[in-house]
Amino acid sequence: GDGGPALDASFSNWGDVSGDGTVVHVADANNRIRKIESGIMTTVALLARVPYSIAADGYGNVYFAERTPMAGALVRRLDSNGITTIGEFAAAAEDPKMPGGPLTVDLAVDSAGDLFVFEIGNAREIIYVITALYTSPYQLII
Repeated sequence: GDGGPALDASFSNWGDVSGDGTVVHVADANNRIRKIESGIMTTVALLARVPYSIAADGYGNVYFAERTPMAGALVRRLDSNGITTIGEFAAAAEDPKMPGGPLTVDLAVDSAGDLFVFEIGNAREIIYVITALYTSPYQLII
């Protein structure tokens, strides 16, 4: 459990993990972001929705994606000031009449702190980059 050894912790079902070199963050399907540091598991955020993709940048920022009610993806940042919404990607993308299947996003952060959002689904693949100095709007890079 929280505050105890990570090896003794249980998860509802984890969606993704990300490490920044010293800390591992887990997107737990029990609507929470959890952190493993020095072998100790703690919950760092309770969420309204299930997180399914996560990336940490080594500067104390943790980015995660949540499925929205309209089947898009809400990308958010957790830092020392709390949770900030970065953007919503492909709202209403999970229309069963559309080819390509449901939308999902995957997240990655480079050493400069730039966030990459990989949007996959509806017969398309798009990559956005959100630079460390510029959080909005996002840019299509390929």
